[in-house]
Amino acid sequence: MTALTHGHRSLIDLSARDLVAIRMLNNGLSKAEYWIRQHCATLPDEARPARLSDDCSPNATGLRIDVQCVLRESDPCFDPCNENVVANLDGLPVLAVGAGTYGADWRDALEPSLHPLSDMRICHLFRDLYEHGVARDWNELVRIGEISVEISRCSISEPCRGA
Repeated sequence: MTALTHGHRSLIDLSARDLVAIRMLNNGLSKAEYWIRQHCATLPDEARPARLSDDCSPNATGLRIDVQCVLRESDPCFDPCNENVVANLDGLPVLAVGAGTYGADWRDALEPSLHPLSDMRICHLFRDLYEHGVARDWNELVRIGEISVEISRCSISEPCRGA
């Protein structure tokens, strides 16, 4: 099975509305990445992590960056009494050197043939969500309606991810 057929539908079978939703999700995740970089740049010097290398250990920064992707309120499975989390992502790699160009196109994520999203530049968080958060399921991607980001410091008793 190729990457184009992961999930319940292939990319070419998605409706125009679904394709717009995927583009908007990528845009929202790109804005979340920008916010993460900007927020970390405003931390006091002693709290600000050094620029991370691509193979960084999250423990080196003392930061924890959680990104949650939540169901749209219009989704039939949305429960107002529940958290409705579709995926949890680690936002720390966004600070890595080269994260801005990671997954710059679909060539290594999907087959290099043309498809309805081949012109879209994907951000790191979208790539992580697609590959790991929803396991390449296009149906799950179009169900996401909200993105939240929480940046916190790891306490001594709570090891950072990657430990």
